[in-house]
Amino acid sequence: LRQMLADIKGRPTQARLFDEMNILSTSYTTPELHEGSCLEILSTLETNSIDTVLTSPPYANRYDYTRTYALELVYLGCDEHDVKRLRQEMLSCTVENKSKQIRLKDFYRQREDEVAFEIVD
Repeated sequence: LRQMLADIKGRPTQARLFDEMNILSTSYTTPELHEGSCLEILSTLETNSIDTVLTSPPYANRYDYTRTYALELVYLGCDEHDVKRLRQEMLSCTVENKSKQIRLKDFYRQREDEVAFEIVD
């Protein structure tokens, strides 16, 4: 992450891949990682609490990545239930996927934050 931050700030980068350089002298705290949909996670975070977002963008190509990467998901400890849940939470670009609007509205209603749902919707 330090190397990526240095690249973004336009500072000199490493001479070789995987070289350890002390480019930044700033001390860092342990990153707080969140896994899931931004539609659900963002509303749980405090305003101005995000410094960096790393993501793999969704591709609207109708590939079912839960099938493509089934072996990797099993290796990561996902069972059949986890894979089915993940498939439904992914971008709605497959014919198998179901609408998420009702589930999201219920999620925001339970948090008593229906105003935020209206923004997302």
